[in-house]
Amino acid sequence: MNASPDLKALGTGNLYLIERPSGIFYAENSHKERVSLRTRNRGVAEEILRGHKASVEKPNFAYKVALAYLGETDPEAPSRTWLDVIEAYIKRSAAGPTRNRLETAKKDKALQKILKLNLLQDRPRQAGLFFEALNAGGISTNVFLRRFHNFALDMGYLAVPIIPRRQWPKVRYATKKAVTEEQYRQIIGREQNPEKLAFYQLLWHLGGSQTDIAILTAEAIDWTNRTVNFPRKKNQQTCAQRFGDECAAVLEKLPKQGLLLPSIARLGEGDRASYFTLRCRTLGIQGVSLHSLRYSWAERAAAVGMPERFAMMALGHKSRAIHQAYSKNLVTTIDSLEVLTKKRQADLKATAPVISPDFGMKPAEGDSDKVRSAA
Repeated sequence: MNASPDLKALGTGNLYLIERPSGIFYAENSHKERVSLRTRNRGVAEEILRGHKASVEKPNFAYKVALAYLGETDPEAPSRTWLDVIEAYIKRSAAGPTRNRLETAKKDKALQKILKLNLLQDRPRQAGLFFEALNAGGISTNVFLRRFHNFALDMGYLAVPIIPRRQWPKVRYATKKAVTEEQYRQIIGREQNPEKLAFYQLLWHLGGSQTDIAILTAEAIDWTNRTVNFPRKKNQQTCAQRFGDECAAVLEKLPKQGLLLPSIARLGEGDRASYFTLRCRTLGIQGVSLHSLRYSWAERAAAVGMPERFAMMALGHKSRAIHQAYSKNLVTTIDSLEVLTKKRQADLKATAPVISPDFGMKPAEGDSDKVRSAA
């Protein structure tokens, strides 16, 4: 659909309707400046001029007329606030941790001045309050306010963005600190609770999210192939990962059916993280969290040369731990192409079938004797 003609360039004076030989109607001011009204219908052209005149002389009246028209197609539009938008977004989200995070975001102090604003009123003031909230809040404020804003655009609640896409402040995540092997040894050496100890050990060896490891069951363990198979709670994608001797030693001590860590599974994410943070404090370890064990797994995978696609399969394709670990300035020595080519040729030669000149038809001893006697 064509955009409405912009008559602001003609000023606020009287405008005259001009019909060109082509049949297209134009608006013309006293300075003979013209703007096409993009129509051959005189009635439509006159309506456009009347609307422009009303917007210049009575902007509030024009706004009310626009609301009246909009209310015919969207009855809730005249009264819709940003709180209504956020609650509608939350209702469409999956229940569980995701919805809990959105409910927490709704209570963000930086957003409180925005919640009661009507989407269609005082647009310049809204933009100012948006930037004020972004400056007052943190990374989560930027992330969630952007989500709510984009949702309003996608649903047609907004005709144009409050903040243009390129004007949003960039989201800059702080670099996450991984748990070093020395710190890991200290943590498991001090932990006295058997379940917490096994929990930290499995996080170290498998790199799963804390919820996925906490609800891991004995049925997910394939001892024949020494693999762990479990669906990620976040996206239901199946993770299949082999385990080594150290991880096997941990798994052998856990229940043979049902939940491997029943007490840990009953705890909330915040409680599990708090216990780990408390353990780190008693050891004087700072700057790490329970999630840091996941970053540690990613860094160790990158350091030993595990292909990034395999690490992504283990941790999840969108995991920031993968991006951070594999984008570090790790020096990788690339093998010589000449050496690799020769090795490939040698491997092909060693595995190629041997074909004799007679195409593999070796004569029997009796036949060979007959051949000699005939000669």
